[in-house]
Amino acid sequence: MPNKLDFKTVEIEGKKYLEKSFTKVMAIADYGRVLIKGSDVSREANLQIDFDIDQSKEYVMLKGFLNNKLIPGTNVPAKDSYGDVPTGANVYDIARLKSNPIALCNHQNDASMIAGNFIYLQETAQGLQFKEILRPLDEIFEDCTKDVVSAWAKGWGKAYSIGGRWLYDAELSRPEDNYYVLVKAILHEASHVAIGADQWALSAAPDTSDAMKGKEAPSLTLDEAIDKFIESKDTKFLDLAYAGQKGN
Repeated sequence: MPNKLDFKTVEIEGKKYLEKSFTKVMAIADYGRVLIKGSDVSREANLQIDFDIDQSKEYVMLKGFLNNKLIPGTNVPAKDSYGDVPTGANVYDIARLKSNPIALCNHQNDASMIAGNFIYLQETAQGLQFKEILRPLDEIFEDCTKDVVSAWAKGWGKAYSIGGRWLYDAELSRPEDNYYVLVKAILHEASHVAIGADQWALSAAPDTSDAMKGKEAPSLTLDEAIDKFIESKDTKFLDLAYAGQKGN
């Protein structure tokens, strides 16, 4: 997926300049659920794997973002249901989660509620990227956990939520506007949930069209729009390409 080239006018010491910068656009491939062989699990990981792996067995791997700094596919800051806007290059303190990278069901701190293990956690410009291996259904005895694992494995469920301590910039936050600049998220755990506070914290590529209504549409060349359509099968990219050609 091509990166986005942004232009803006800035003024320095009374003189105007045209400034350009590149924004890395989130790839659809960063999201999804796939079946992988046990022998391939370690290749996907950047965390230590402590659970038993059957090298010949297939596992369900989910990938996406546990939390977002930007609305996916844009350079627009992401704001969750609580008004939190993660801001900065080092927002997520994941030391505790990395040492015990379990994925819980519904924030229930119960050993029987472990749905899987995170094998990859990495902060990017987009947010906190993850890869998770779901527990095999035949090894789960708790009905609720079986239900969650089955739902996420088949795509019925896709949302995540993080739990921990949140620290905000006191000067930049505006409580009266429900706008809180989150500068440090100290993660204790991450969970599968039906609906998360961060609507883009998913294991499936999100549709951001509603979120971007009223905002400036991304500027795409014809080739870029066609590439996006081929990758996502979303016809809105063809509309953008057509609109761009009409404007030329």
